[in-house]
Amino acid sequence: MAVEAQTNIKEIAPMKVLVAVDDSDLSKQMIGEITTRQWNLKTQFLILNVVSLPTADYWQDWGLSVWPELKEKLIAESESLVQKHVVYLKEKLGPEFAVESKVLEGHTCDSIIQTAKEWHADLIMVASHGRSGIEKFFLGSVAEGLLIQSPCSLEIIKIKSKAPGNKKASAMSGSLAH
Repeated sequence: MAVEAQTNIKEIAPMKVLVAVDDSDLSKQMIGEITTRQWNLKTQFLILNVVSLPTADYWQDWGLSVWPELKEKLIAESESLVQKHVVYLKEKLGPEFAVESKVLEGHTCDSIIQTAKEWHADLIMVASHGRSGIEKFFLGSVAEGLLIQSPCSLEIIKIKSKAPGNKKASAMSGSLAH
């Protein structure tokens, strides 16, 4: 009598990684860091950039607004930025990886959180600028907001500040910037 071996092999669900980027060198280094890791072939990446413009409701009270031409230009630049990251990741990781892009307009932290919820992200990756003091007061901290509100795992890539005499100091040795 033949006995069939039972296996408890479960289908591995695809991991969904939301990568929030801006036009900084830190984001380029984070994208480079992604290419140095071992990922399951079913991993899906969504490269997200948020164009954060003042809302008409607030700024019009002060007699200020964003010119439509400027807004269109910023959105076009953001779309170009995320597409460059998509092409780079597909080139470095291989065509078997699903890499998408998305550009949104809104509050950066809120938009990342909402996208992570809607897309059912398993991981959010973001680079930290390491702002402090008055810069943090005026510009805020996306990483801090995500840390408090994230609906999934969060990885904050912190780039070390430049050390005296070392213009390229980085927390990630061997990472690729493109």
